[in-house]
Amino acid sequence: MATEPIENGHAQAGSPQPSCSAKELAEALIAANQICRSMHAIAARDGAATNWLAFRASLDKALKAQHAILWPNDPSSATACKSHPDRKETYQ
Repeated sequence: MATEPIENGHAQAGSPQPSCSAKELAEALIAANQICRSMHAIAARDGAATNWLAFRASLDKALKAQHAILWPNDPSSATACKSHPDRKETYQ
């Protein structure tokens, strides 16, 4: 049985339905990789000297962009895939 992705502590209904361009998917993957690299650096120094506000802001931005790509028709998504025909707003 597959586990549904978690969004704000709740399981996301439905399977992902990405419909973005390859460029947008690559940008989301790059952002996710940067977050992972940042978290690795934070863990390596046991959280010392970490700007948690900036890290949380970066993490929030990356998660919102990924959510918009994976579930482009979700009305709760504050951002959207730039190339999705049904959405007007875009992520930054």
